[in-house]
Amino acid sequence: MLRELLANAQRLLTADPKKKLPPPEAESLQRLRDDPAMVALAAHLKSGRPVVAHVQRADDIAALLRVQREFGLRLVVAGGAEAHVVATDLAAAQVPVILGPVRARPYDPANRRARDDAAAILAKAGVKLAIATADTHNARHLRWDAGFAVAHGLDWATALAAVTRNVADILGLAQGLRPATGTVTEGGPADLLVFDGDPLGLAAHLRLVVCGGQVEVDPRQR
Repeated sequence: MLRELLANAQRLLTADPKKKLPPPEAESLQRLRDDPAMVALAAHLKSGRPVVAHVQRADDIAALLRVQREFGLRLVVAGGAEAHVVATDLAAAQVPVILGPVRARPYDPANRRARDDAAAILAKAGVKLAIATADTHNARHLRWDAGFAVAHGLDWATALAAVTRNVADILGLAQGLRPATGTVTEGGPADLLVFDGDPLGLAAHLRLVVCGGQVEVDPRQR
């Protein structure tokens, strides 16, 4: 299914509008041009922006890597419960992983080989890593999920990057920005959270929120 979608999108991109086609081919191409979703996919591929595929199982990720090689995609794996099983292949293909949730849920059939140290395994293999929460309503737990990964072998600095700089790099948010989004650098975007302790630890409290250089929350706002 995915291969067919990508092949059709590439067909849209490479079709010569001046070339006269036999009626069946012309009708088929016109159907693609009339499909808003296909037009959007073709435009996305042309832009060079990443294609984010939400996939959990190792065999599905391996299949995606074959598609990535075939079509030259800028691929990102999201979810990735079993990504650590194919960590070497992901690193070789330079495909980053947005891992989430990091806390293993082996009762889910799609996560039967999930491991609490998956983030550490991926990072050790050389995979660029970001960490995500399972649900939007639990976004506040993101820093604790990163801390959980540290507790299971992930380097602290790598864990911090996985919820800051790496996210911007993987999603292309830092392109063209110097200094880049996701870093605390003089002259960079002033979007900051200030804690009174280890930001990846359970005991730290948020003390200051700065957005665009403006203080949005301070200790007096409780």
